[in-house]
Amino acid sequence: MKIVAGEEKENVVVMDKERADIKKGSSKDETTENFNKIMEGRSTDWYSIYMTYTMMLLSGIQLTIYYTSIWPYILLLNPSSQINLLGYVIASFSLGQGIGSPIFGGVATKLRSNKIPITIGLIIVIIGNVIYVFLPDLPKDNIFYWICLSRILVGIGSGTNGVLRSYCVTACIPNDRRRVVALSIASFVMGVTIGPVIQALFTPLGTENNKYLIFTINMFTMPAIIMSIIYTFGIIFFWLRFKETFIGFEEVSTSDNLEDCKENNKIELPKFDNIAVIVCIIVMFVQSSVATNIEAVATPLSIAMYNWNDAEAVLYNGLLIAASAVISFTNYMMQAFTFVHNIDQRKLLIFGLSVFFLHHTLNYPWSFYSGKLDYIPTDENGTEFSTADYGGCSSKYDWCNSISRVPLIVYCITMIVCLGFGFPYTAAPNNTLYADILGPRRQGLMQGIFELFGSIARMVGPLIGTYLFNMAGPVYVMMLQGLLILLAIALILVFYKRLIPLKLA
Repeated sequence: MKIVAGEEKENVVVMDKERADIKKGSSKDETTENFNKIMEGRSTDWYSIYMTYTMMLLSGIQLTIYYTSIWPYILLLNPSSQINLLGYVIASFSLGQGIGSPIFGGVATKLRSNKIPITIGLIIVIIGNVIYVFLPDLPKDNIFYWICLSRILVGIGSGTNGVLRSYCVTACIPNDRRRVVALSIASFVMGVTIGPVIQALFTPLGTENNKYLIFTINMFTMPAIIMSIIYTFGIIFFWLRFKETFIGFEEVSTSDNLEDCKENNKIELPKFDNIAVIVCIIVMFVQSSVATNIEAVATPLSIAMYNWNDAEAVLYNGLLIAASAVISFTNYMMQAFTFVHNIDQRKLLIFGLSVFFLHHTLNYPWSFYSGKLDYIPTDENGTEFSTADYGGCSSKYDWCNSISRVPLIVYCITMIVCLGFGFPYTAAPNNTLYADILGPRRQGLMQGIFELFGSIARMVGPLIGTYLFNMAGPVYVMMLQGLLILLAIALILVFYKRLIPLKLA
């Protein structure tokens, strides 16, 4: 007890006694009893959760809608751009998300409200999209900086993902949590997978800069215009209709008294297992790294491997991802509504990561794969044609002669099947497990940190991936991702018994 002179001493004695009473009332048995009382008569707020699902879907679309087209867009705006710029542009989104995630999460936890940070995030996304639309009207020499600014702003706005995820797991009763999380991640990953499909739908508009009023209309700008309109209506509907629900404990702070704690269901919860939290964060890092590298490298890789031009690479990769989205959706529904719902989440995680490893193994350019790569055709002066017209491996890559062509059928099947199984059986179990480990407390800040490390992976991944691709094609990219996946599997196996929900008693 703190020793204070005069009248303050009596106040401190009272406060210390109240803190002792709070702790006494926070025994494990009583914590469980209080939690059961809170659960009595409570039900999952599906209406508000479905609204967050919609926001997660839009966020997923926003993440990937430009991935297959952003490199051709950069070349259209500045034909002298180098491939390494692609890594910086893609990483810009994740830099912004890494900044926004812990800030929005911390604000939501501090305010004990999610509505304000989510709305602010959506507004910032619109600003980023508007900049993307007007890139053709900006000076060519500064395009790189403007496109990075656009992606940073969209990333900051998308930092509300952690807040949305936190709301989902605390607006449901424990029995519904696996279903809620599975559908939440399904919404986001469905957005991630259909983003390139939406971009592919605008391929017929072509790459010409057609002016309509103040807008430049082509296959690159139209998706940004559509997303800005959707987000605007989304903000209005969300602000008018979203009502928050919280099912759990408000944690005790140093300024709380006993009466306030009793009235507001405040209690001193057990601390969560830090090791288990770190393992889940590492799995999140690996999963995000895999996803980002696949999306970032898919276009230049398919152009070099299969002689697709820019439009074909955008269209065909979009169709492959669309097919994988169908399988992904089926797997998420199985986790939410079938016997898969009852399978140990740790086993599902190992399965999902193993499928990712299979994808990278089969897409490694093994020497027994037949066929060498073709160079991009050149004109009579020996100048390469633009990839807008012809596909092939660029002569600026030293590895074109030494790399075997991965069979197209292998590429297509793994893009559809492996991604269709890998993402659902990694993302949903990991997110559910992470929420269970944290327990029935407000999770905004911790979910923001969780999202932060995913953002770091999405920021660093493209930089390393495009650098390695420039150096050795898909060889080092596949090797690095394979090692990261094996690391994640090893950590799950080593700490298997610690990856369990928070025990209240």
